Amino acid sequence: QITEQTKEFEEKRVEASEKLEVVNQEIEELRKKLAEAEEKAATLNNELSSYNGSIQSVRSKYSRQLGRLEKKERSVKESRAEWQVEHESVEKAKVAHESVVAAHSEEMLTREKIIEEIKGEVSVAHDFEDIVTSAFDATEFIGDGNQTFDSDVLKYEAAVDEANNNVISAESTIQSLQEELSTFDVRVPILEAEKKVAAAKRDFKAAGKASKEIKDALARKEQCEAELSGEAMERKQAAKEELQKVTLLLEEKKSIAAEKGKEASLKRIETLRERIAHLQSVVKELGVDPTDSDSINVACVGAFVIDSQISVLEAEGKALGEKFGGWETDA
Repeated sequence: QITEQTKEFEEKRVEASEKLEVVNQEIEELRKKLAEAEEKAATLNNELSSYNGSIQSVRSKYSRQLGRLEKKERSVKESRAEWQVEHESVEKAKVAHESVVAAHSEEMLTREKIIEEIKGEVSVAHDFEDIVTSAFDATEFIGDGNQTFDSDVLKYEAAVDEANNNVISAESTIQSLQEELSTFDVRVPILEAEKKVAAAKRDFKAAGKASKEIKDALARKEQCEAELSGEAMERKQAAKEELQKVTLLLEEKKSIAAEKGKEASLKRIETLRERIAHLQSVVKELGVDPTDSDSINVACVGAFVIDSQISVLEAEGKALGEKFGGWETDA
């Protein structure tokens, strides 16, 4: 009964003993492997220490070179940082330059466009020059042929002015002499009275001075009377005769100039009619309206200039017509 009750436990014990034996064998094997691994670890530690010593020896040997390399490494890093900043700056400058280049290219295109427009304007200007030259060569100013007569009139007008001034000068001289003579009638009695008073006082010096002044005054009075009756009157008479003479010549020259002026003006009026007709034909050939302010081209400018010249010529013709006749309002 005990055997039966313990049988199951006996079997389990046997089984556990077998498993324990297996485990112990595994532990023994592991211990052997551990010993081998520890032996290898010790060997490797020795090798590692040797290697570390060698490395330390090498590092000690090349410590200066390593220091220099570290400095160079730091310098390279700093240089790279500076290069990076400079690179960014260059990139910004590149972008700005490209912008400037683009703007310059646009300006060049605009400039080329302007140059082309200017060339067109120059060509138009040459055309305008040909038009105006053609128009005004045929209407070049021609003198009225009356300049000689006008110069004669001016010459005799100057002569009349000069003769009139001579008459005025002669009359002024006579008036001055007459006024001076009138002073002697007052001055001489006063001097004679002063002489008597001085003589009475026995002031011979004052009396002599008064006597001399009386003598000088009487001499000057005779001289003034002589001039009034002689040279002054003759000069006045000659000046009046000369004035009358040049006045008659002036009237004669004015009459001649007026007649010749009328003839020249009538010729001028005829010339103006021809000029205006020619200019009107030029405007008609241009085929534009000179009063059209909306169109700006060489033809319009040329027509405007010629139309302005026509107005000037018409004004001249009207002025001559009012003075001499022969000008029609529809000329």
